[in-house]
Amino acid sequence: METINVKKQRLWLVLCAIILTQNTGCTIVPTHYEAEATTGFIVDQQTKKPIEGAIGVAIWATHGYPPHNYIMVLESVTDHEGKFFFPAWGPKKVLNFGLINRQYADYVIRQDPSIVFFKEGYRPKFPGNDRLHNSPYDSVLTYAFNGKTFEMEKYQWKGWREYKQSIISSESRFHVAGSEPPHCWWKNTPHTLLYLEIQKLRIKKHLPMGPEIGFKSVAHSCGDPKSYLMKYKDYQRVISLTKDLTQIRSKIISEKYRTLGSPRAESILIN
Repeated sequence: METINVKKQRLWLVLCAIILTQNTGCTIVPTHYEAEATTGFIVDQQTKKPIEGAIGVAIWATHGYPPHNYIMVLESVTDHEGKFFFPAWGPKKVLNFGLINRQYADYVIRQDPSIVFFKEGYRPKFPGNDRLHNSPYDSVLTYAFNGKTFEMEKYQWKGWREYKQSIISSESRFHVAGSEPPHCWWKNTPHTLLYLEIQKLRIKKHLPMGPEIGFKSVAHSCGDPKSYLMKYKDYQRVISLTKDLTQIRSKIISEKYRTLGSPRAESILIN
């Protein structure tokens, strides 16, 4: 059964086609998109030395109908020179008919690719595209800062609660883990998902109510991330941190039971 929005979309298509020459709010947008290769360098803000192992995610998305639909998600890990590289892709078809009302046009967000880089010990870096670089009518998408160098700032420690908010804020802007089949975009970003899982476990060792990121956010219909990611080196760190967290929780529970009924019991149970 068609939804009301789909019916509206089709109605606007017909109306736009009938009265194309009038100022109706119709627009012509590409039916296929492709992107040129994207590259650059990541260095330390203070030392200007290359940062090896920084994990980057680049996202190209459309807005219109449906809103913010990912059309490509890529990952890159910087080499010893701090260089990142996202390969060219496309052409890839998007859900529109070339001529459609702007309210429902499935066109690429102009500042894409949206990019974020993660590296433990540093604040996340967002070397995104120039806001007006790509036009909604461009079928070939480019990156305004190709070959440029970006600096990552070392994280100034302010406590686990502030660190938790920093991770949640950066993860929420590039949330691909919840994507459903057939795409399951998180499979394109294995190092990023492992990084977020590691940070979650680190935080939970100090804050019981840690962020629900990493493996927890993966759509169940896309399969078990553990079985998919165990081939990566960082997965061993996930196992180690999980064991540490289990031991810490067991110790806390044992302590609560031992003190149950004592003056300290109430405060321990609350904390």
